[in-house]
Amino acid sequence: MFPLWLILARLYLKLYLDTIDFMNLLEILYAQEFKTTTFYPRKQSITHPKTLLIGPKKSGKTTLVLDHLSQAQKGSFLYIDFADLRVNQAIFFGLPNFLTKNNIRLLVLDNFDFSFKIPDCENVIVTTHQAKSIAGFATQKIYPLDFEEFIAFEKRQMNIEAIFNDYADAGTYPVMAQSSKEHRIKNFQNLITLMCETPLEFTIFQKYALSQGLIVSSFSLFNEIKLFHKVSKDKFYANVKKLQEENMIFLVEKYQVPRADKKVYLIDFAIKSVLTFDKDFIKRFENIIYLELFKGGERVYYTDLIDFYIPDTSKAVIALPFLPLPMIKTKLERIEKELEKYQIKKIEIITLESEGAFTYKHMDVEILPFWSWALQR
Repeated sequence: MFPLWLILARLYLKLYLDTIDFMNLLEILYAQEFKTTTFYPRKQSITHPKTLLIGPKKSGKTTLVLDHLSQAQKGSFLYIDFADLRVNQAIFFGLPNFLTKNNIRLLVLDNFDFSFKIPDCENVIVTTHQAKSIAGFATQKIYPLDFEEFIAFEKRQMNIEAIFNDYADAGTYPVMAQSSKEHRIKNFQNLITLMCETPLEFTIFQKYALSQGLIVSSFSLFNEIKLFHKVSKDKFYANVKKLQEENMIFLVEKYQVPRADKKVYLIDFAIKSVLTFDKDFIKRFENIIYLELFKGGERVYYTDLIDFYIPDTSKAVIALPFLPLPMIKTKLERIEKELEKYQIKKIEIITLESEGAFTYKHMDVEILPFWSWALQR
């Protein structure tokens, strides 16, 4: 058995060598340069000295940060990406002293895992896909592209209808908006696989993705999955909760019936199309509309006959992409009792063809092509 003094000496030597390694790694990270690259404007920018960027994976958080750093003075910041396999959590041991020694005024912890306390620094930017909050930090939520932002990414088309067609096909992830059409499906499939951390999480996400726009029972999905996967109910619901917290899936409640089955929408409406050959544009179109409402901060529910009910403004939003005007009026007649039940004051009917406005039973009805509706919000 080794004497205690020798064991302690070895531990101190290991700690010293590890500290040297961490300091060398910090020096390498500190030497990084971030030159201005092609950056398409987003609706948000970083303005607060202490900022927490929260958003789904691949929503554009890192690109927003790197654009911010490209305008910072060289030597004034340190950028650490915790998704980089070369970065070890133990880097923290040398980090506070390193910040002081180099008079670093901006610290960026990208893809931070919250495994240690954030050190003091004049300016700090933290990014994560987890549902977190940090005292003293301004929280900004970054989501994949909405339609207006997609237009800035789309340089191949000038016609608004052609841009919408590309949007409906490419989806909302910035990286997919820039992907060539011939490689888009394979790239999208790879992206989804990388975003799901375990095979079980991928299976659960796939089940919900294939239920896009449908009213489903999570318990029924659990029973389907357990036929092929050894999974407990607790583990299944923990994965579902994680997908919801990371905004990968949205389970929309039926108005005033919170225990009813939920309506499923996805963070990217094009996901289903790369997981199955089945096509259902109507449900995809619903998802496109839902994301615009969600990103606009609307509190949305569904009812038996109304796609999207917004109680705060007594508004109904209905997706009817291909219905001509006479049929739209017939549709309103069929759901008239439902509209009166919820005391709807305004109806927005989102289409791809029709346009108009009129009054129906003391309700203001506006019919708009999606692109006009989305850009005026």
